[in-house]
Amino acid sequence: MLQVLIFIELALRALLLGALYSIISVGFSLIFGVARILNFAHGIQLVFAAFLGYLFYNIIGDSITAALFAIFISFLLGAAIEKIIYPFRHPEIRTIMLTFGLGRILEQILYAVWGPVYIMYPLYISGSLKIFDISISTHRIILAAFAISITLLLWLFVTKTKLGKAIRAVAQDEEAAMIMGINIKRIRLTTFAIAGALAGTAGLLLNSIYMFHPAIGWEYLGIALSIVIFAGLGDIRGAIIAGFILSLTETLIGYFISPLWRTVAYFAIIIITLLIRPSGLFRRSG
Repeated sequence: MLQVLIFIELALRALLLGALYSIISVGFSLIFGVARILNFAHGIQLVFAAFLGYLFYNIIGDSITAALFAIFISFLLGAAIEKIIYPFRHPEIRTIMLTFGLGRILEQILYAVWGPVYIMYPLYISGSLKIFDISISTHRIILAAFAISITLLLWLFVTKTKLGKAIRAVAQDEEAAMIMGINIKRIRLTTFAIAGALAGTAGLLLNSIYMFHPAIGWEYLGIALSIVIFAGLGDIRGAIIAGFILSLTETLIGYFISPLWRTVAYFAIIIITLLIRPSGLFRRSG
């Protein structure tokens, strides 16, 4: 019975993390698919939104309203990053250095305003659900349901909506999409903005579970990188599936081996994927 309860707890944790990791990685993958840019500021955008939400909460006093403000600013920040870096997209190393530099600037802004502090976003739902002899936090259950719902909506967005199909068309073949009358510039700007909002949403949800400090965004960048490389750069649906696979791997390693091996697992996945299947698990090679 104890093993069953442990499995339930691990499964719930993996589902929650998987949904949140999918939200992070889809934005990262969208940007690469549409603009062929690896946005190294993506992880810091996530943390920046969490700190903004924390700031707005202290001003407004309502966590939901503060979160909406923070996500909106993340949306605008994503669009601003596109305007800054896209004109300098060639050579590719330049965009990597530019986005890395922007990430460092955002990180230093957080240090300048708050210092080397830890924060936790005050979005919490009290209570617990008792299953046999184990109590599971209501907050985690609702958060898991919400995050999975967002992930499903993302899937429907990229596969069913006109805008989602346009984004996928540009990601697959920009020249053909242009011939078909798709406004490439608008799609590109919209993609960066959506990716920013997704990063902000994931940051706020994660920060309601884990404490953040200004530099932790680089860890989440590593997670996003390992997911999109494992799935295949630019493969949006693959990134969603890979997010759940990575979260399950992380949860099992954290429980049966040690939480300290999480980061090792991320980069091991990157190395193994690049050696065995460079195009990614869900993307056709060539």
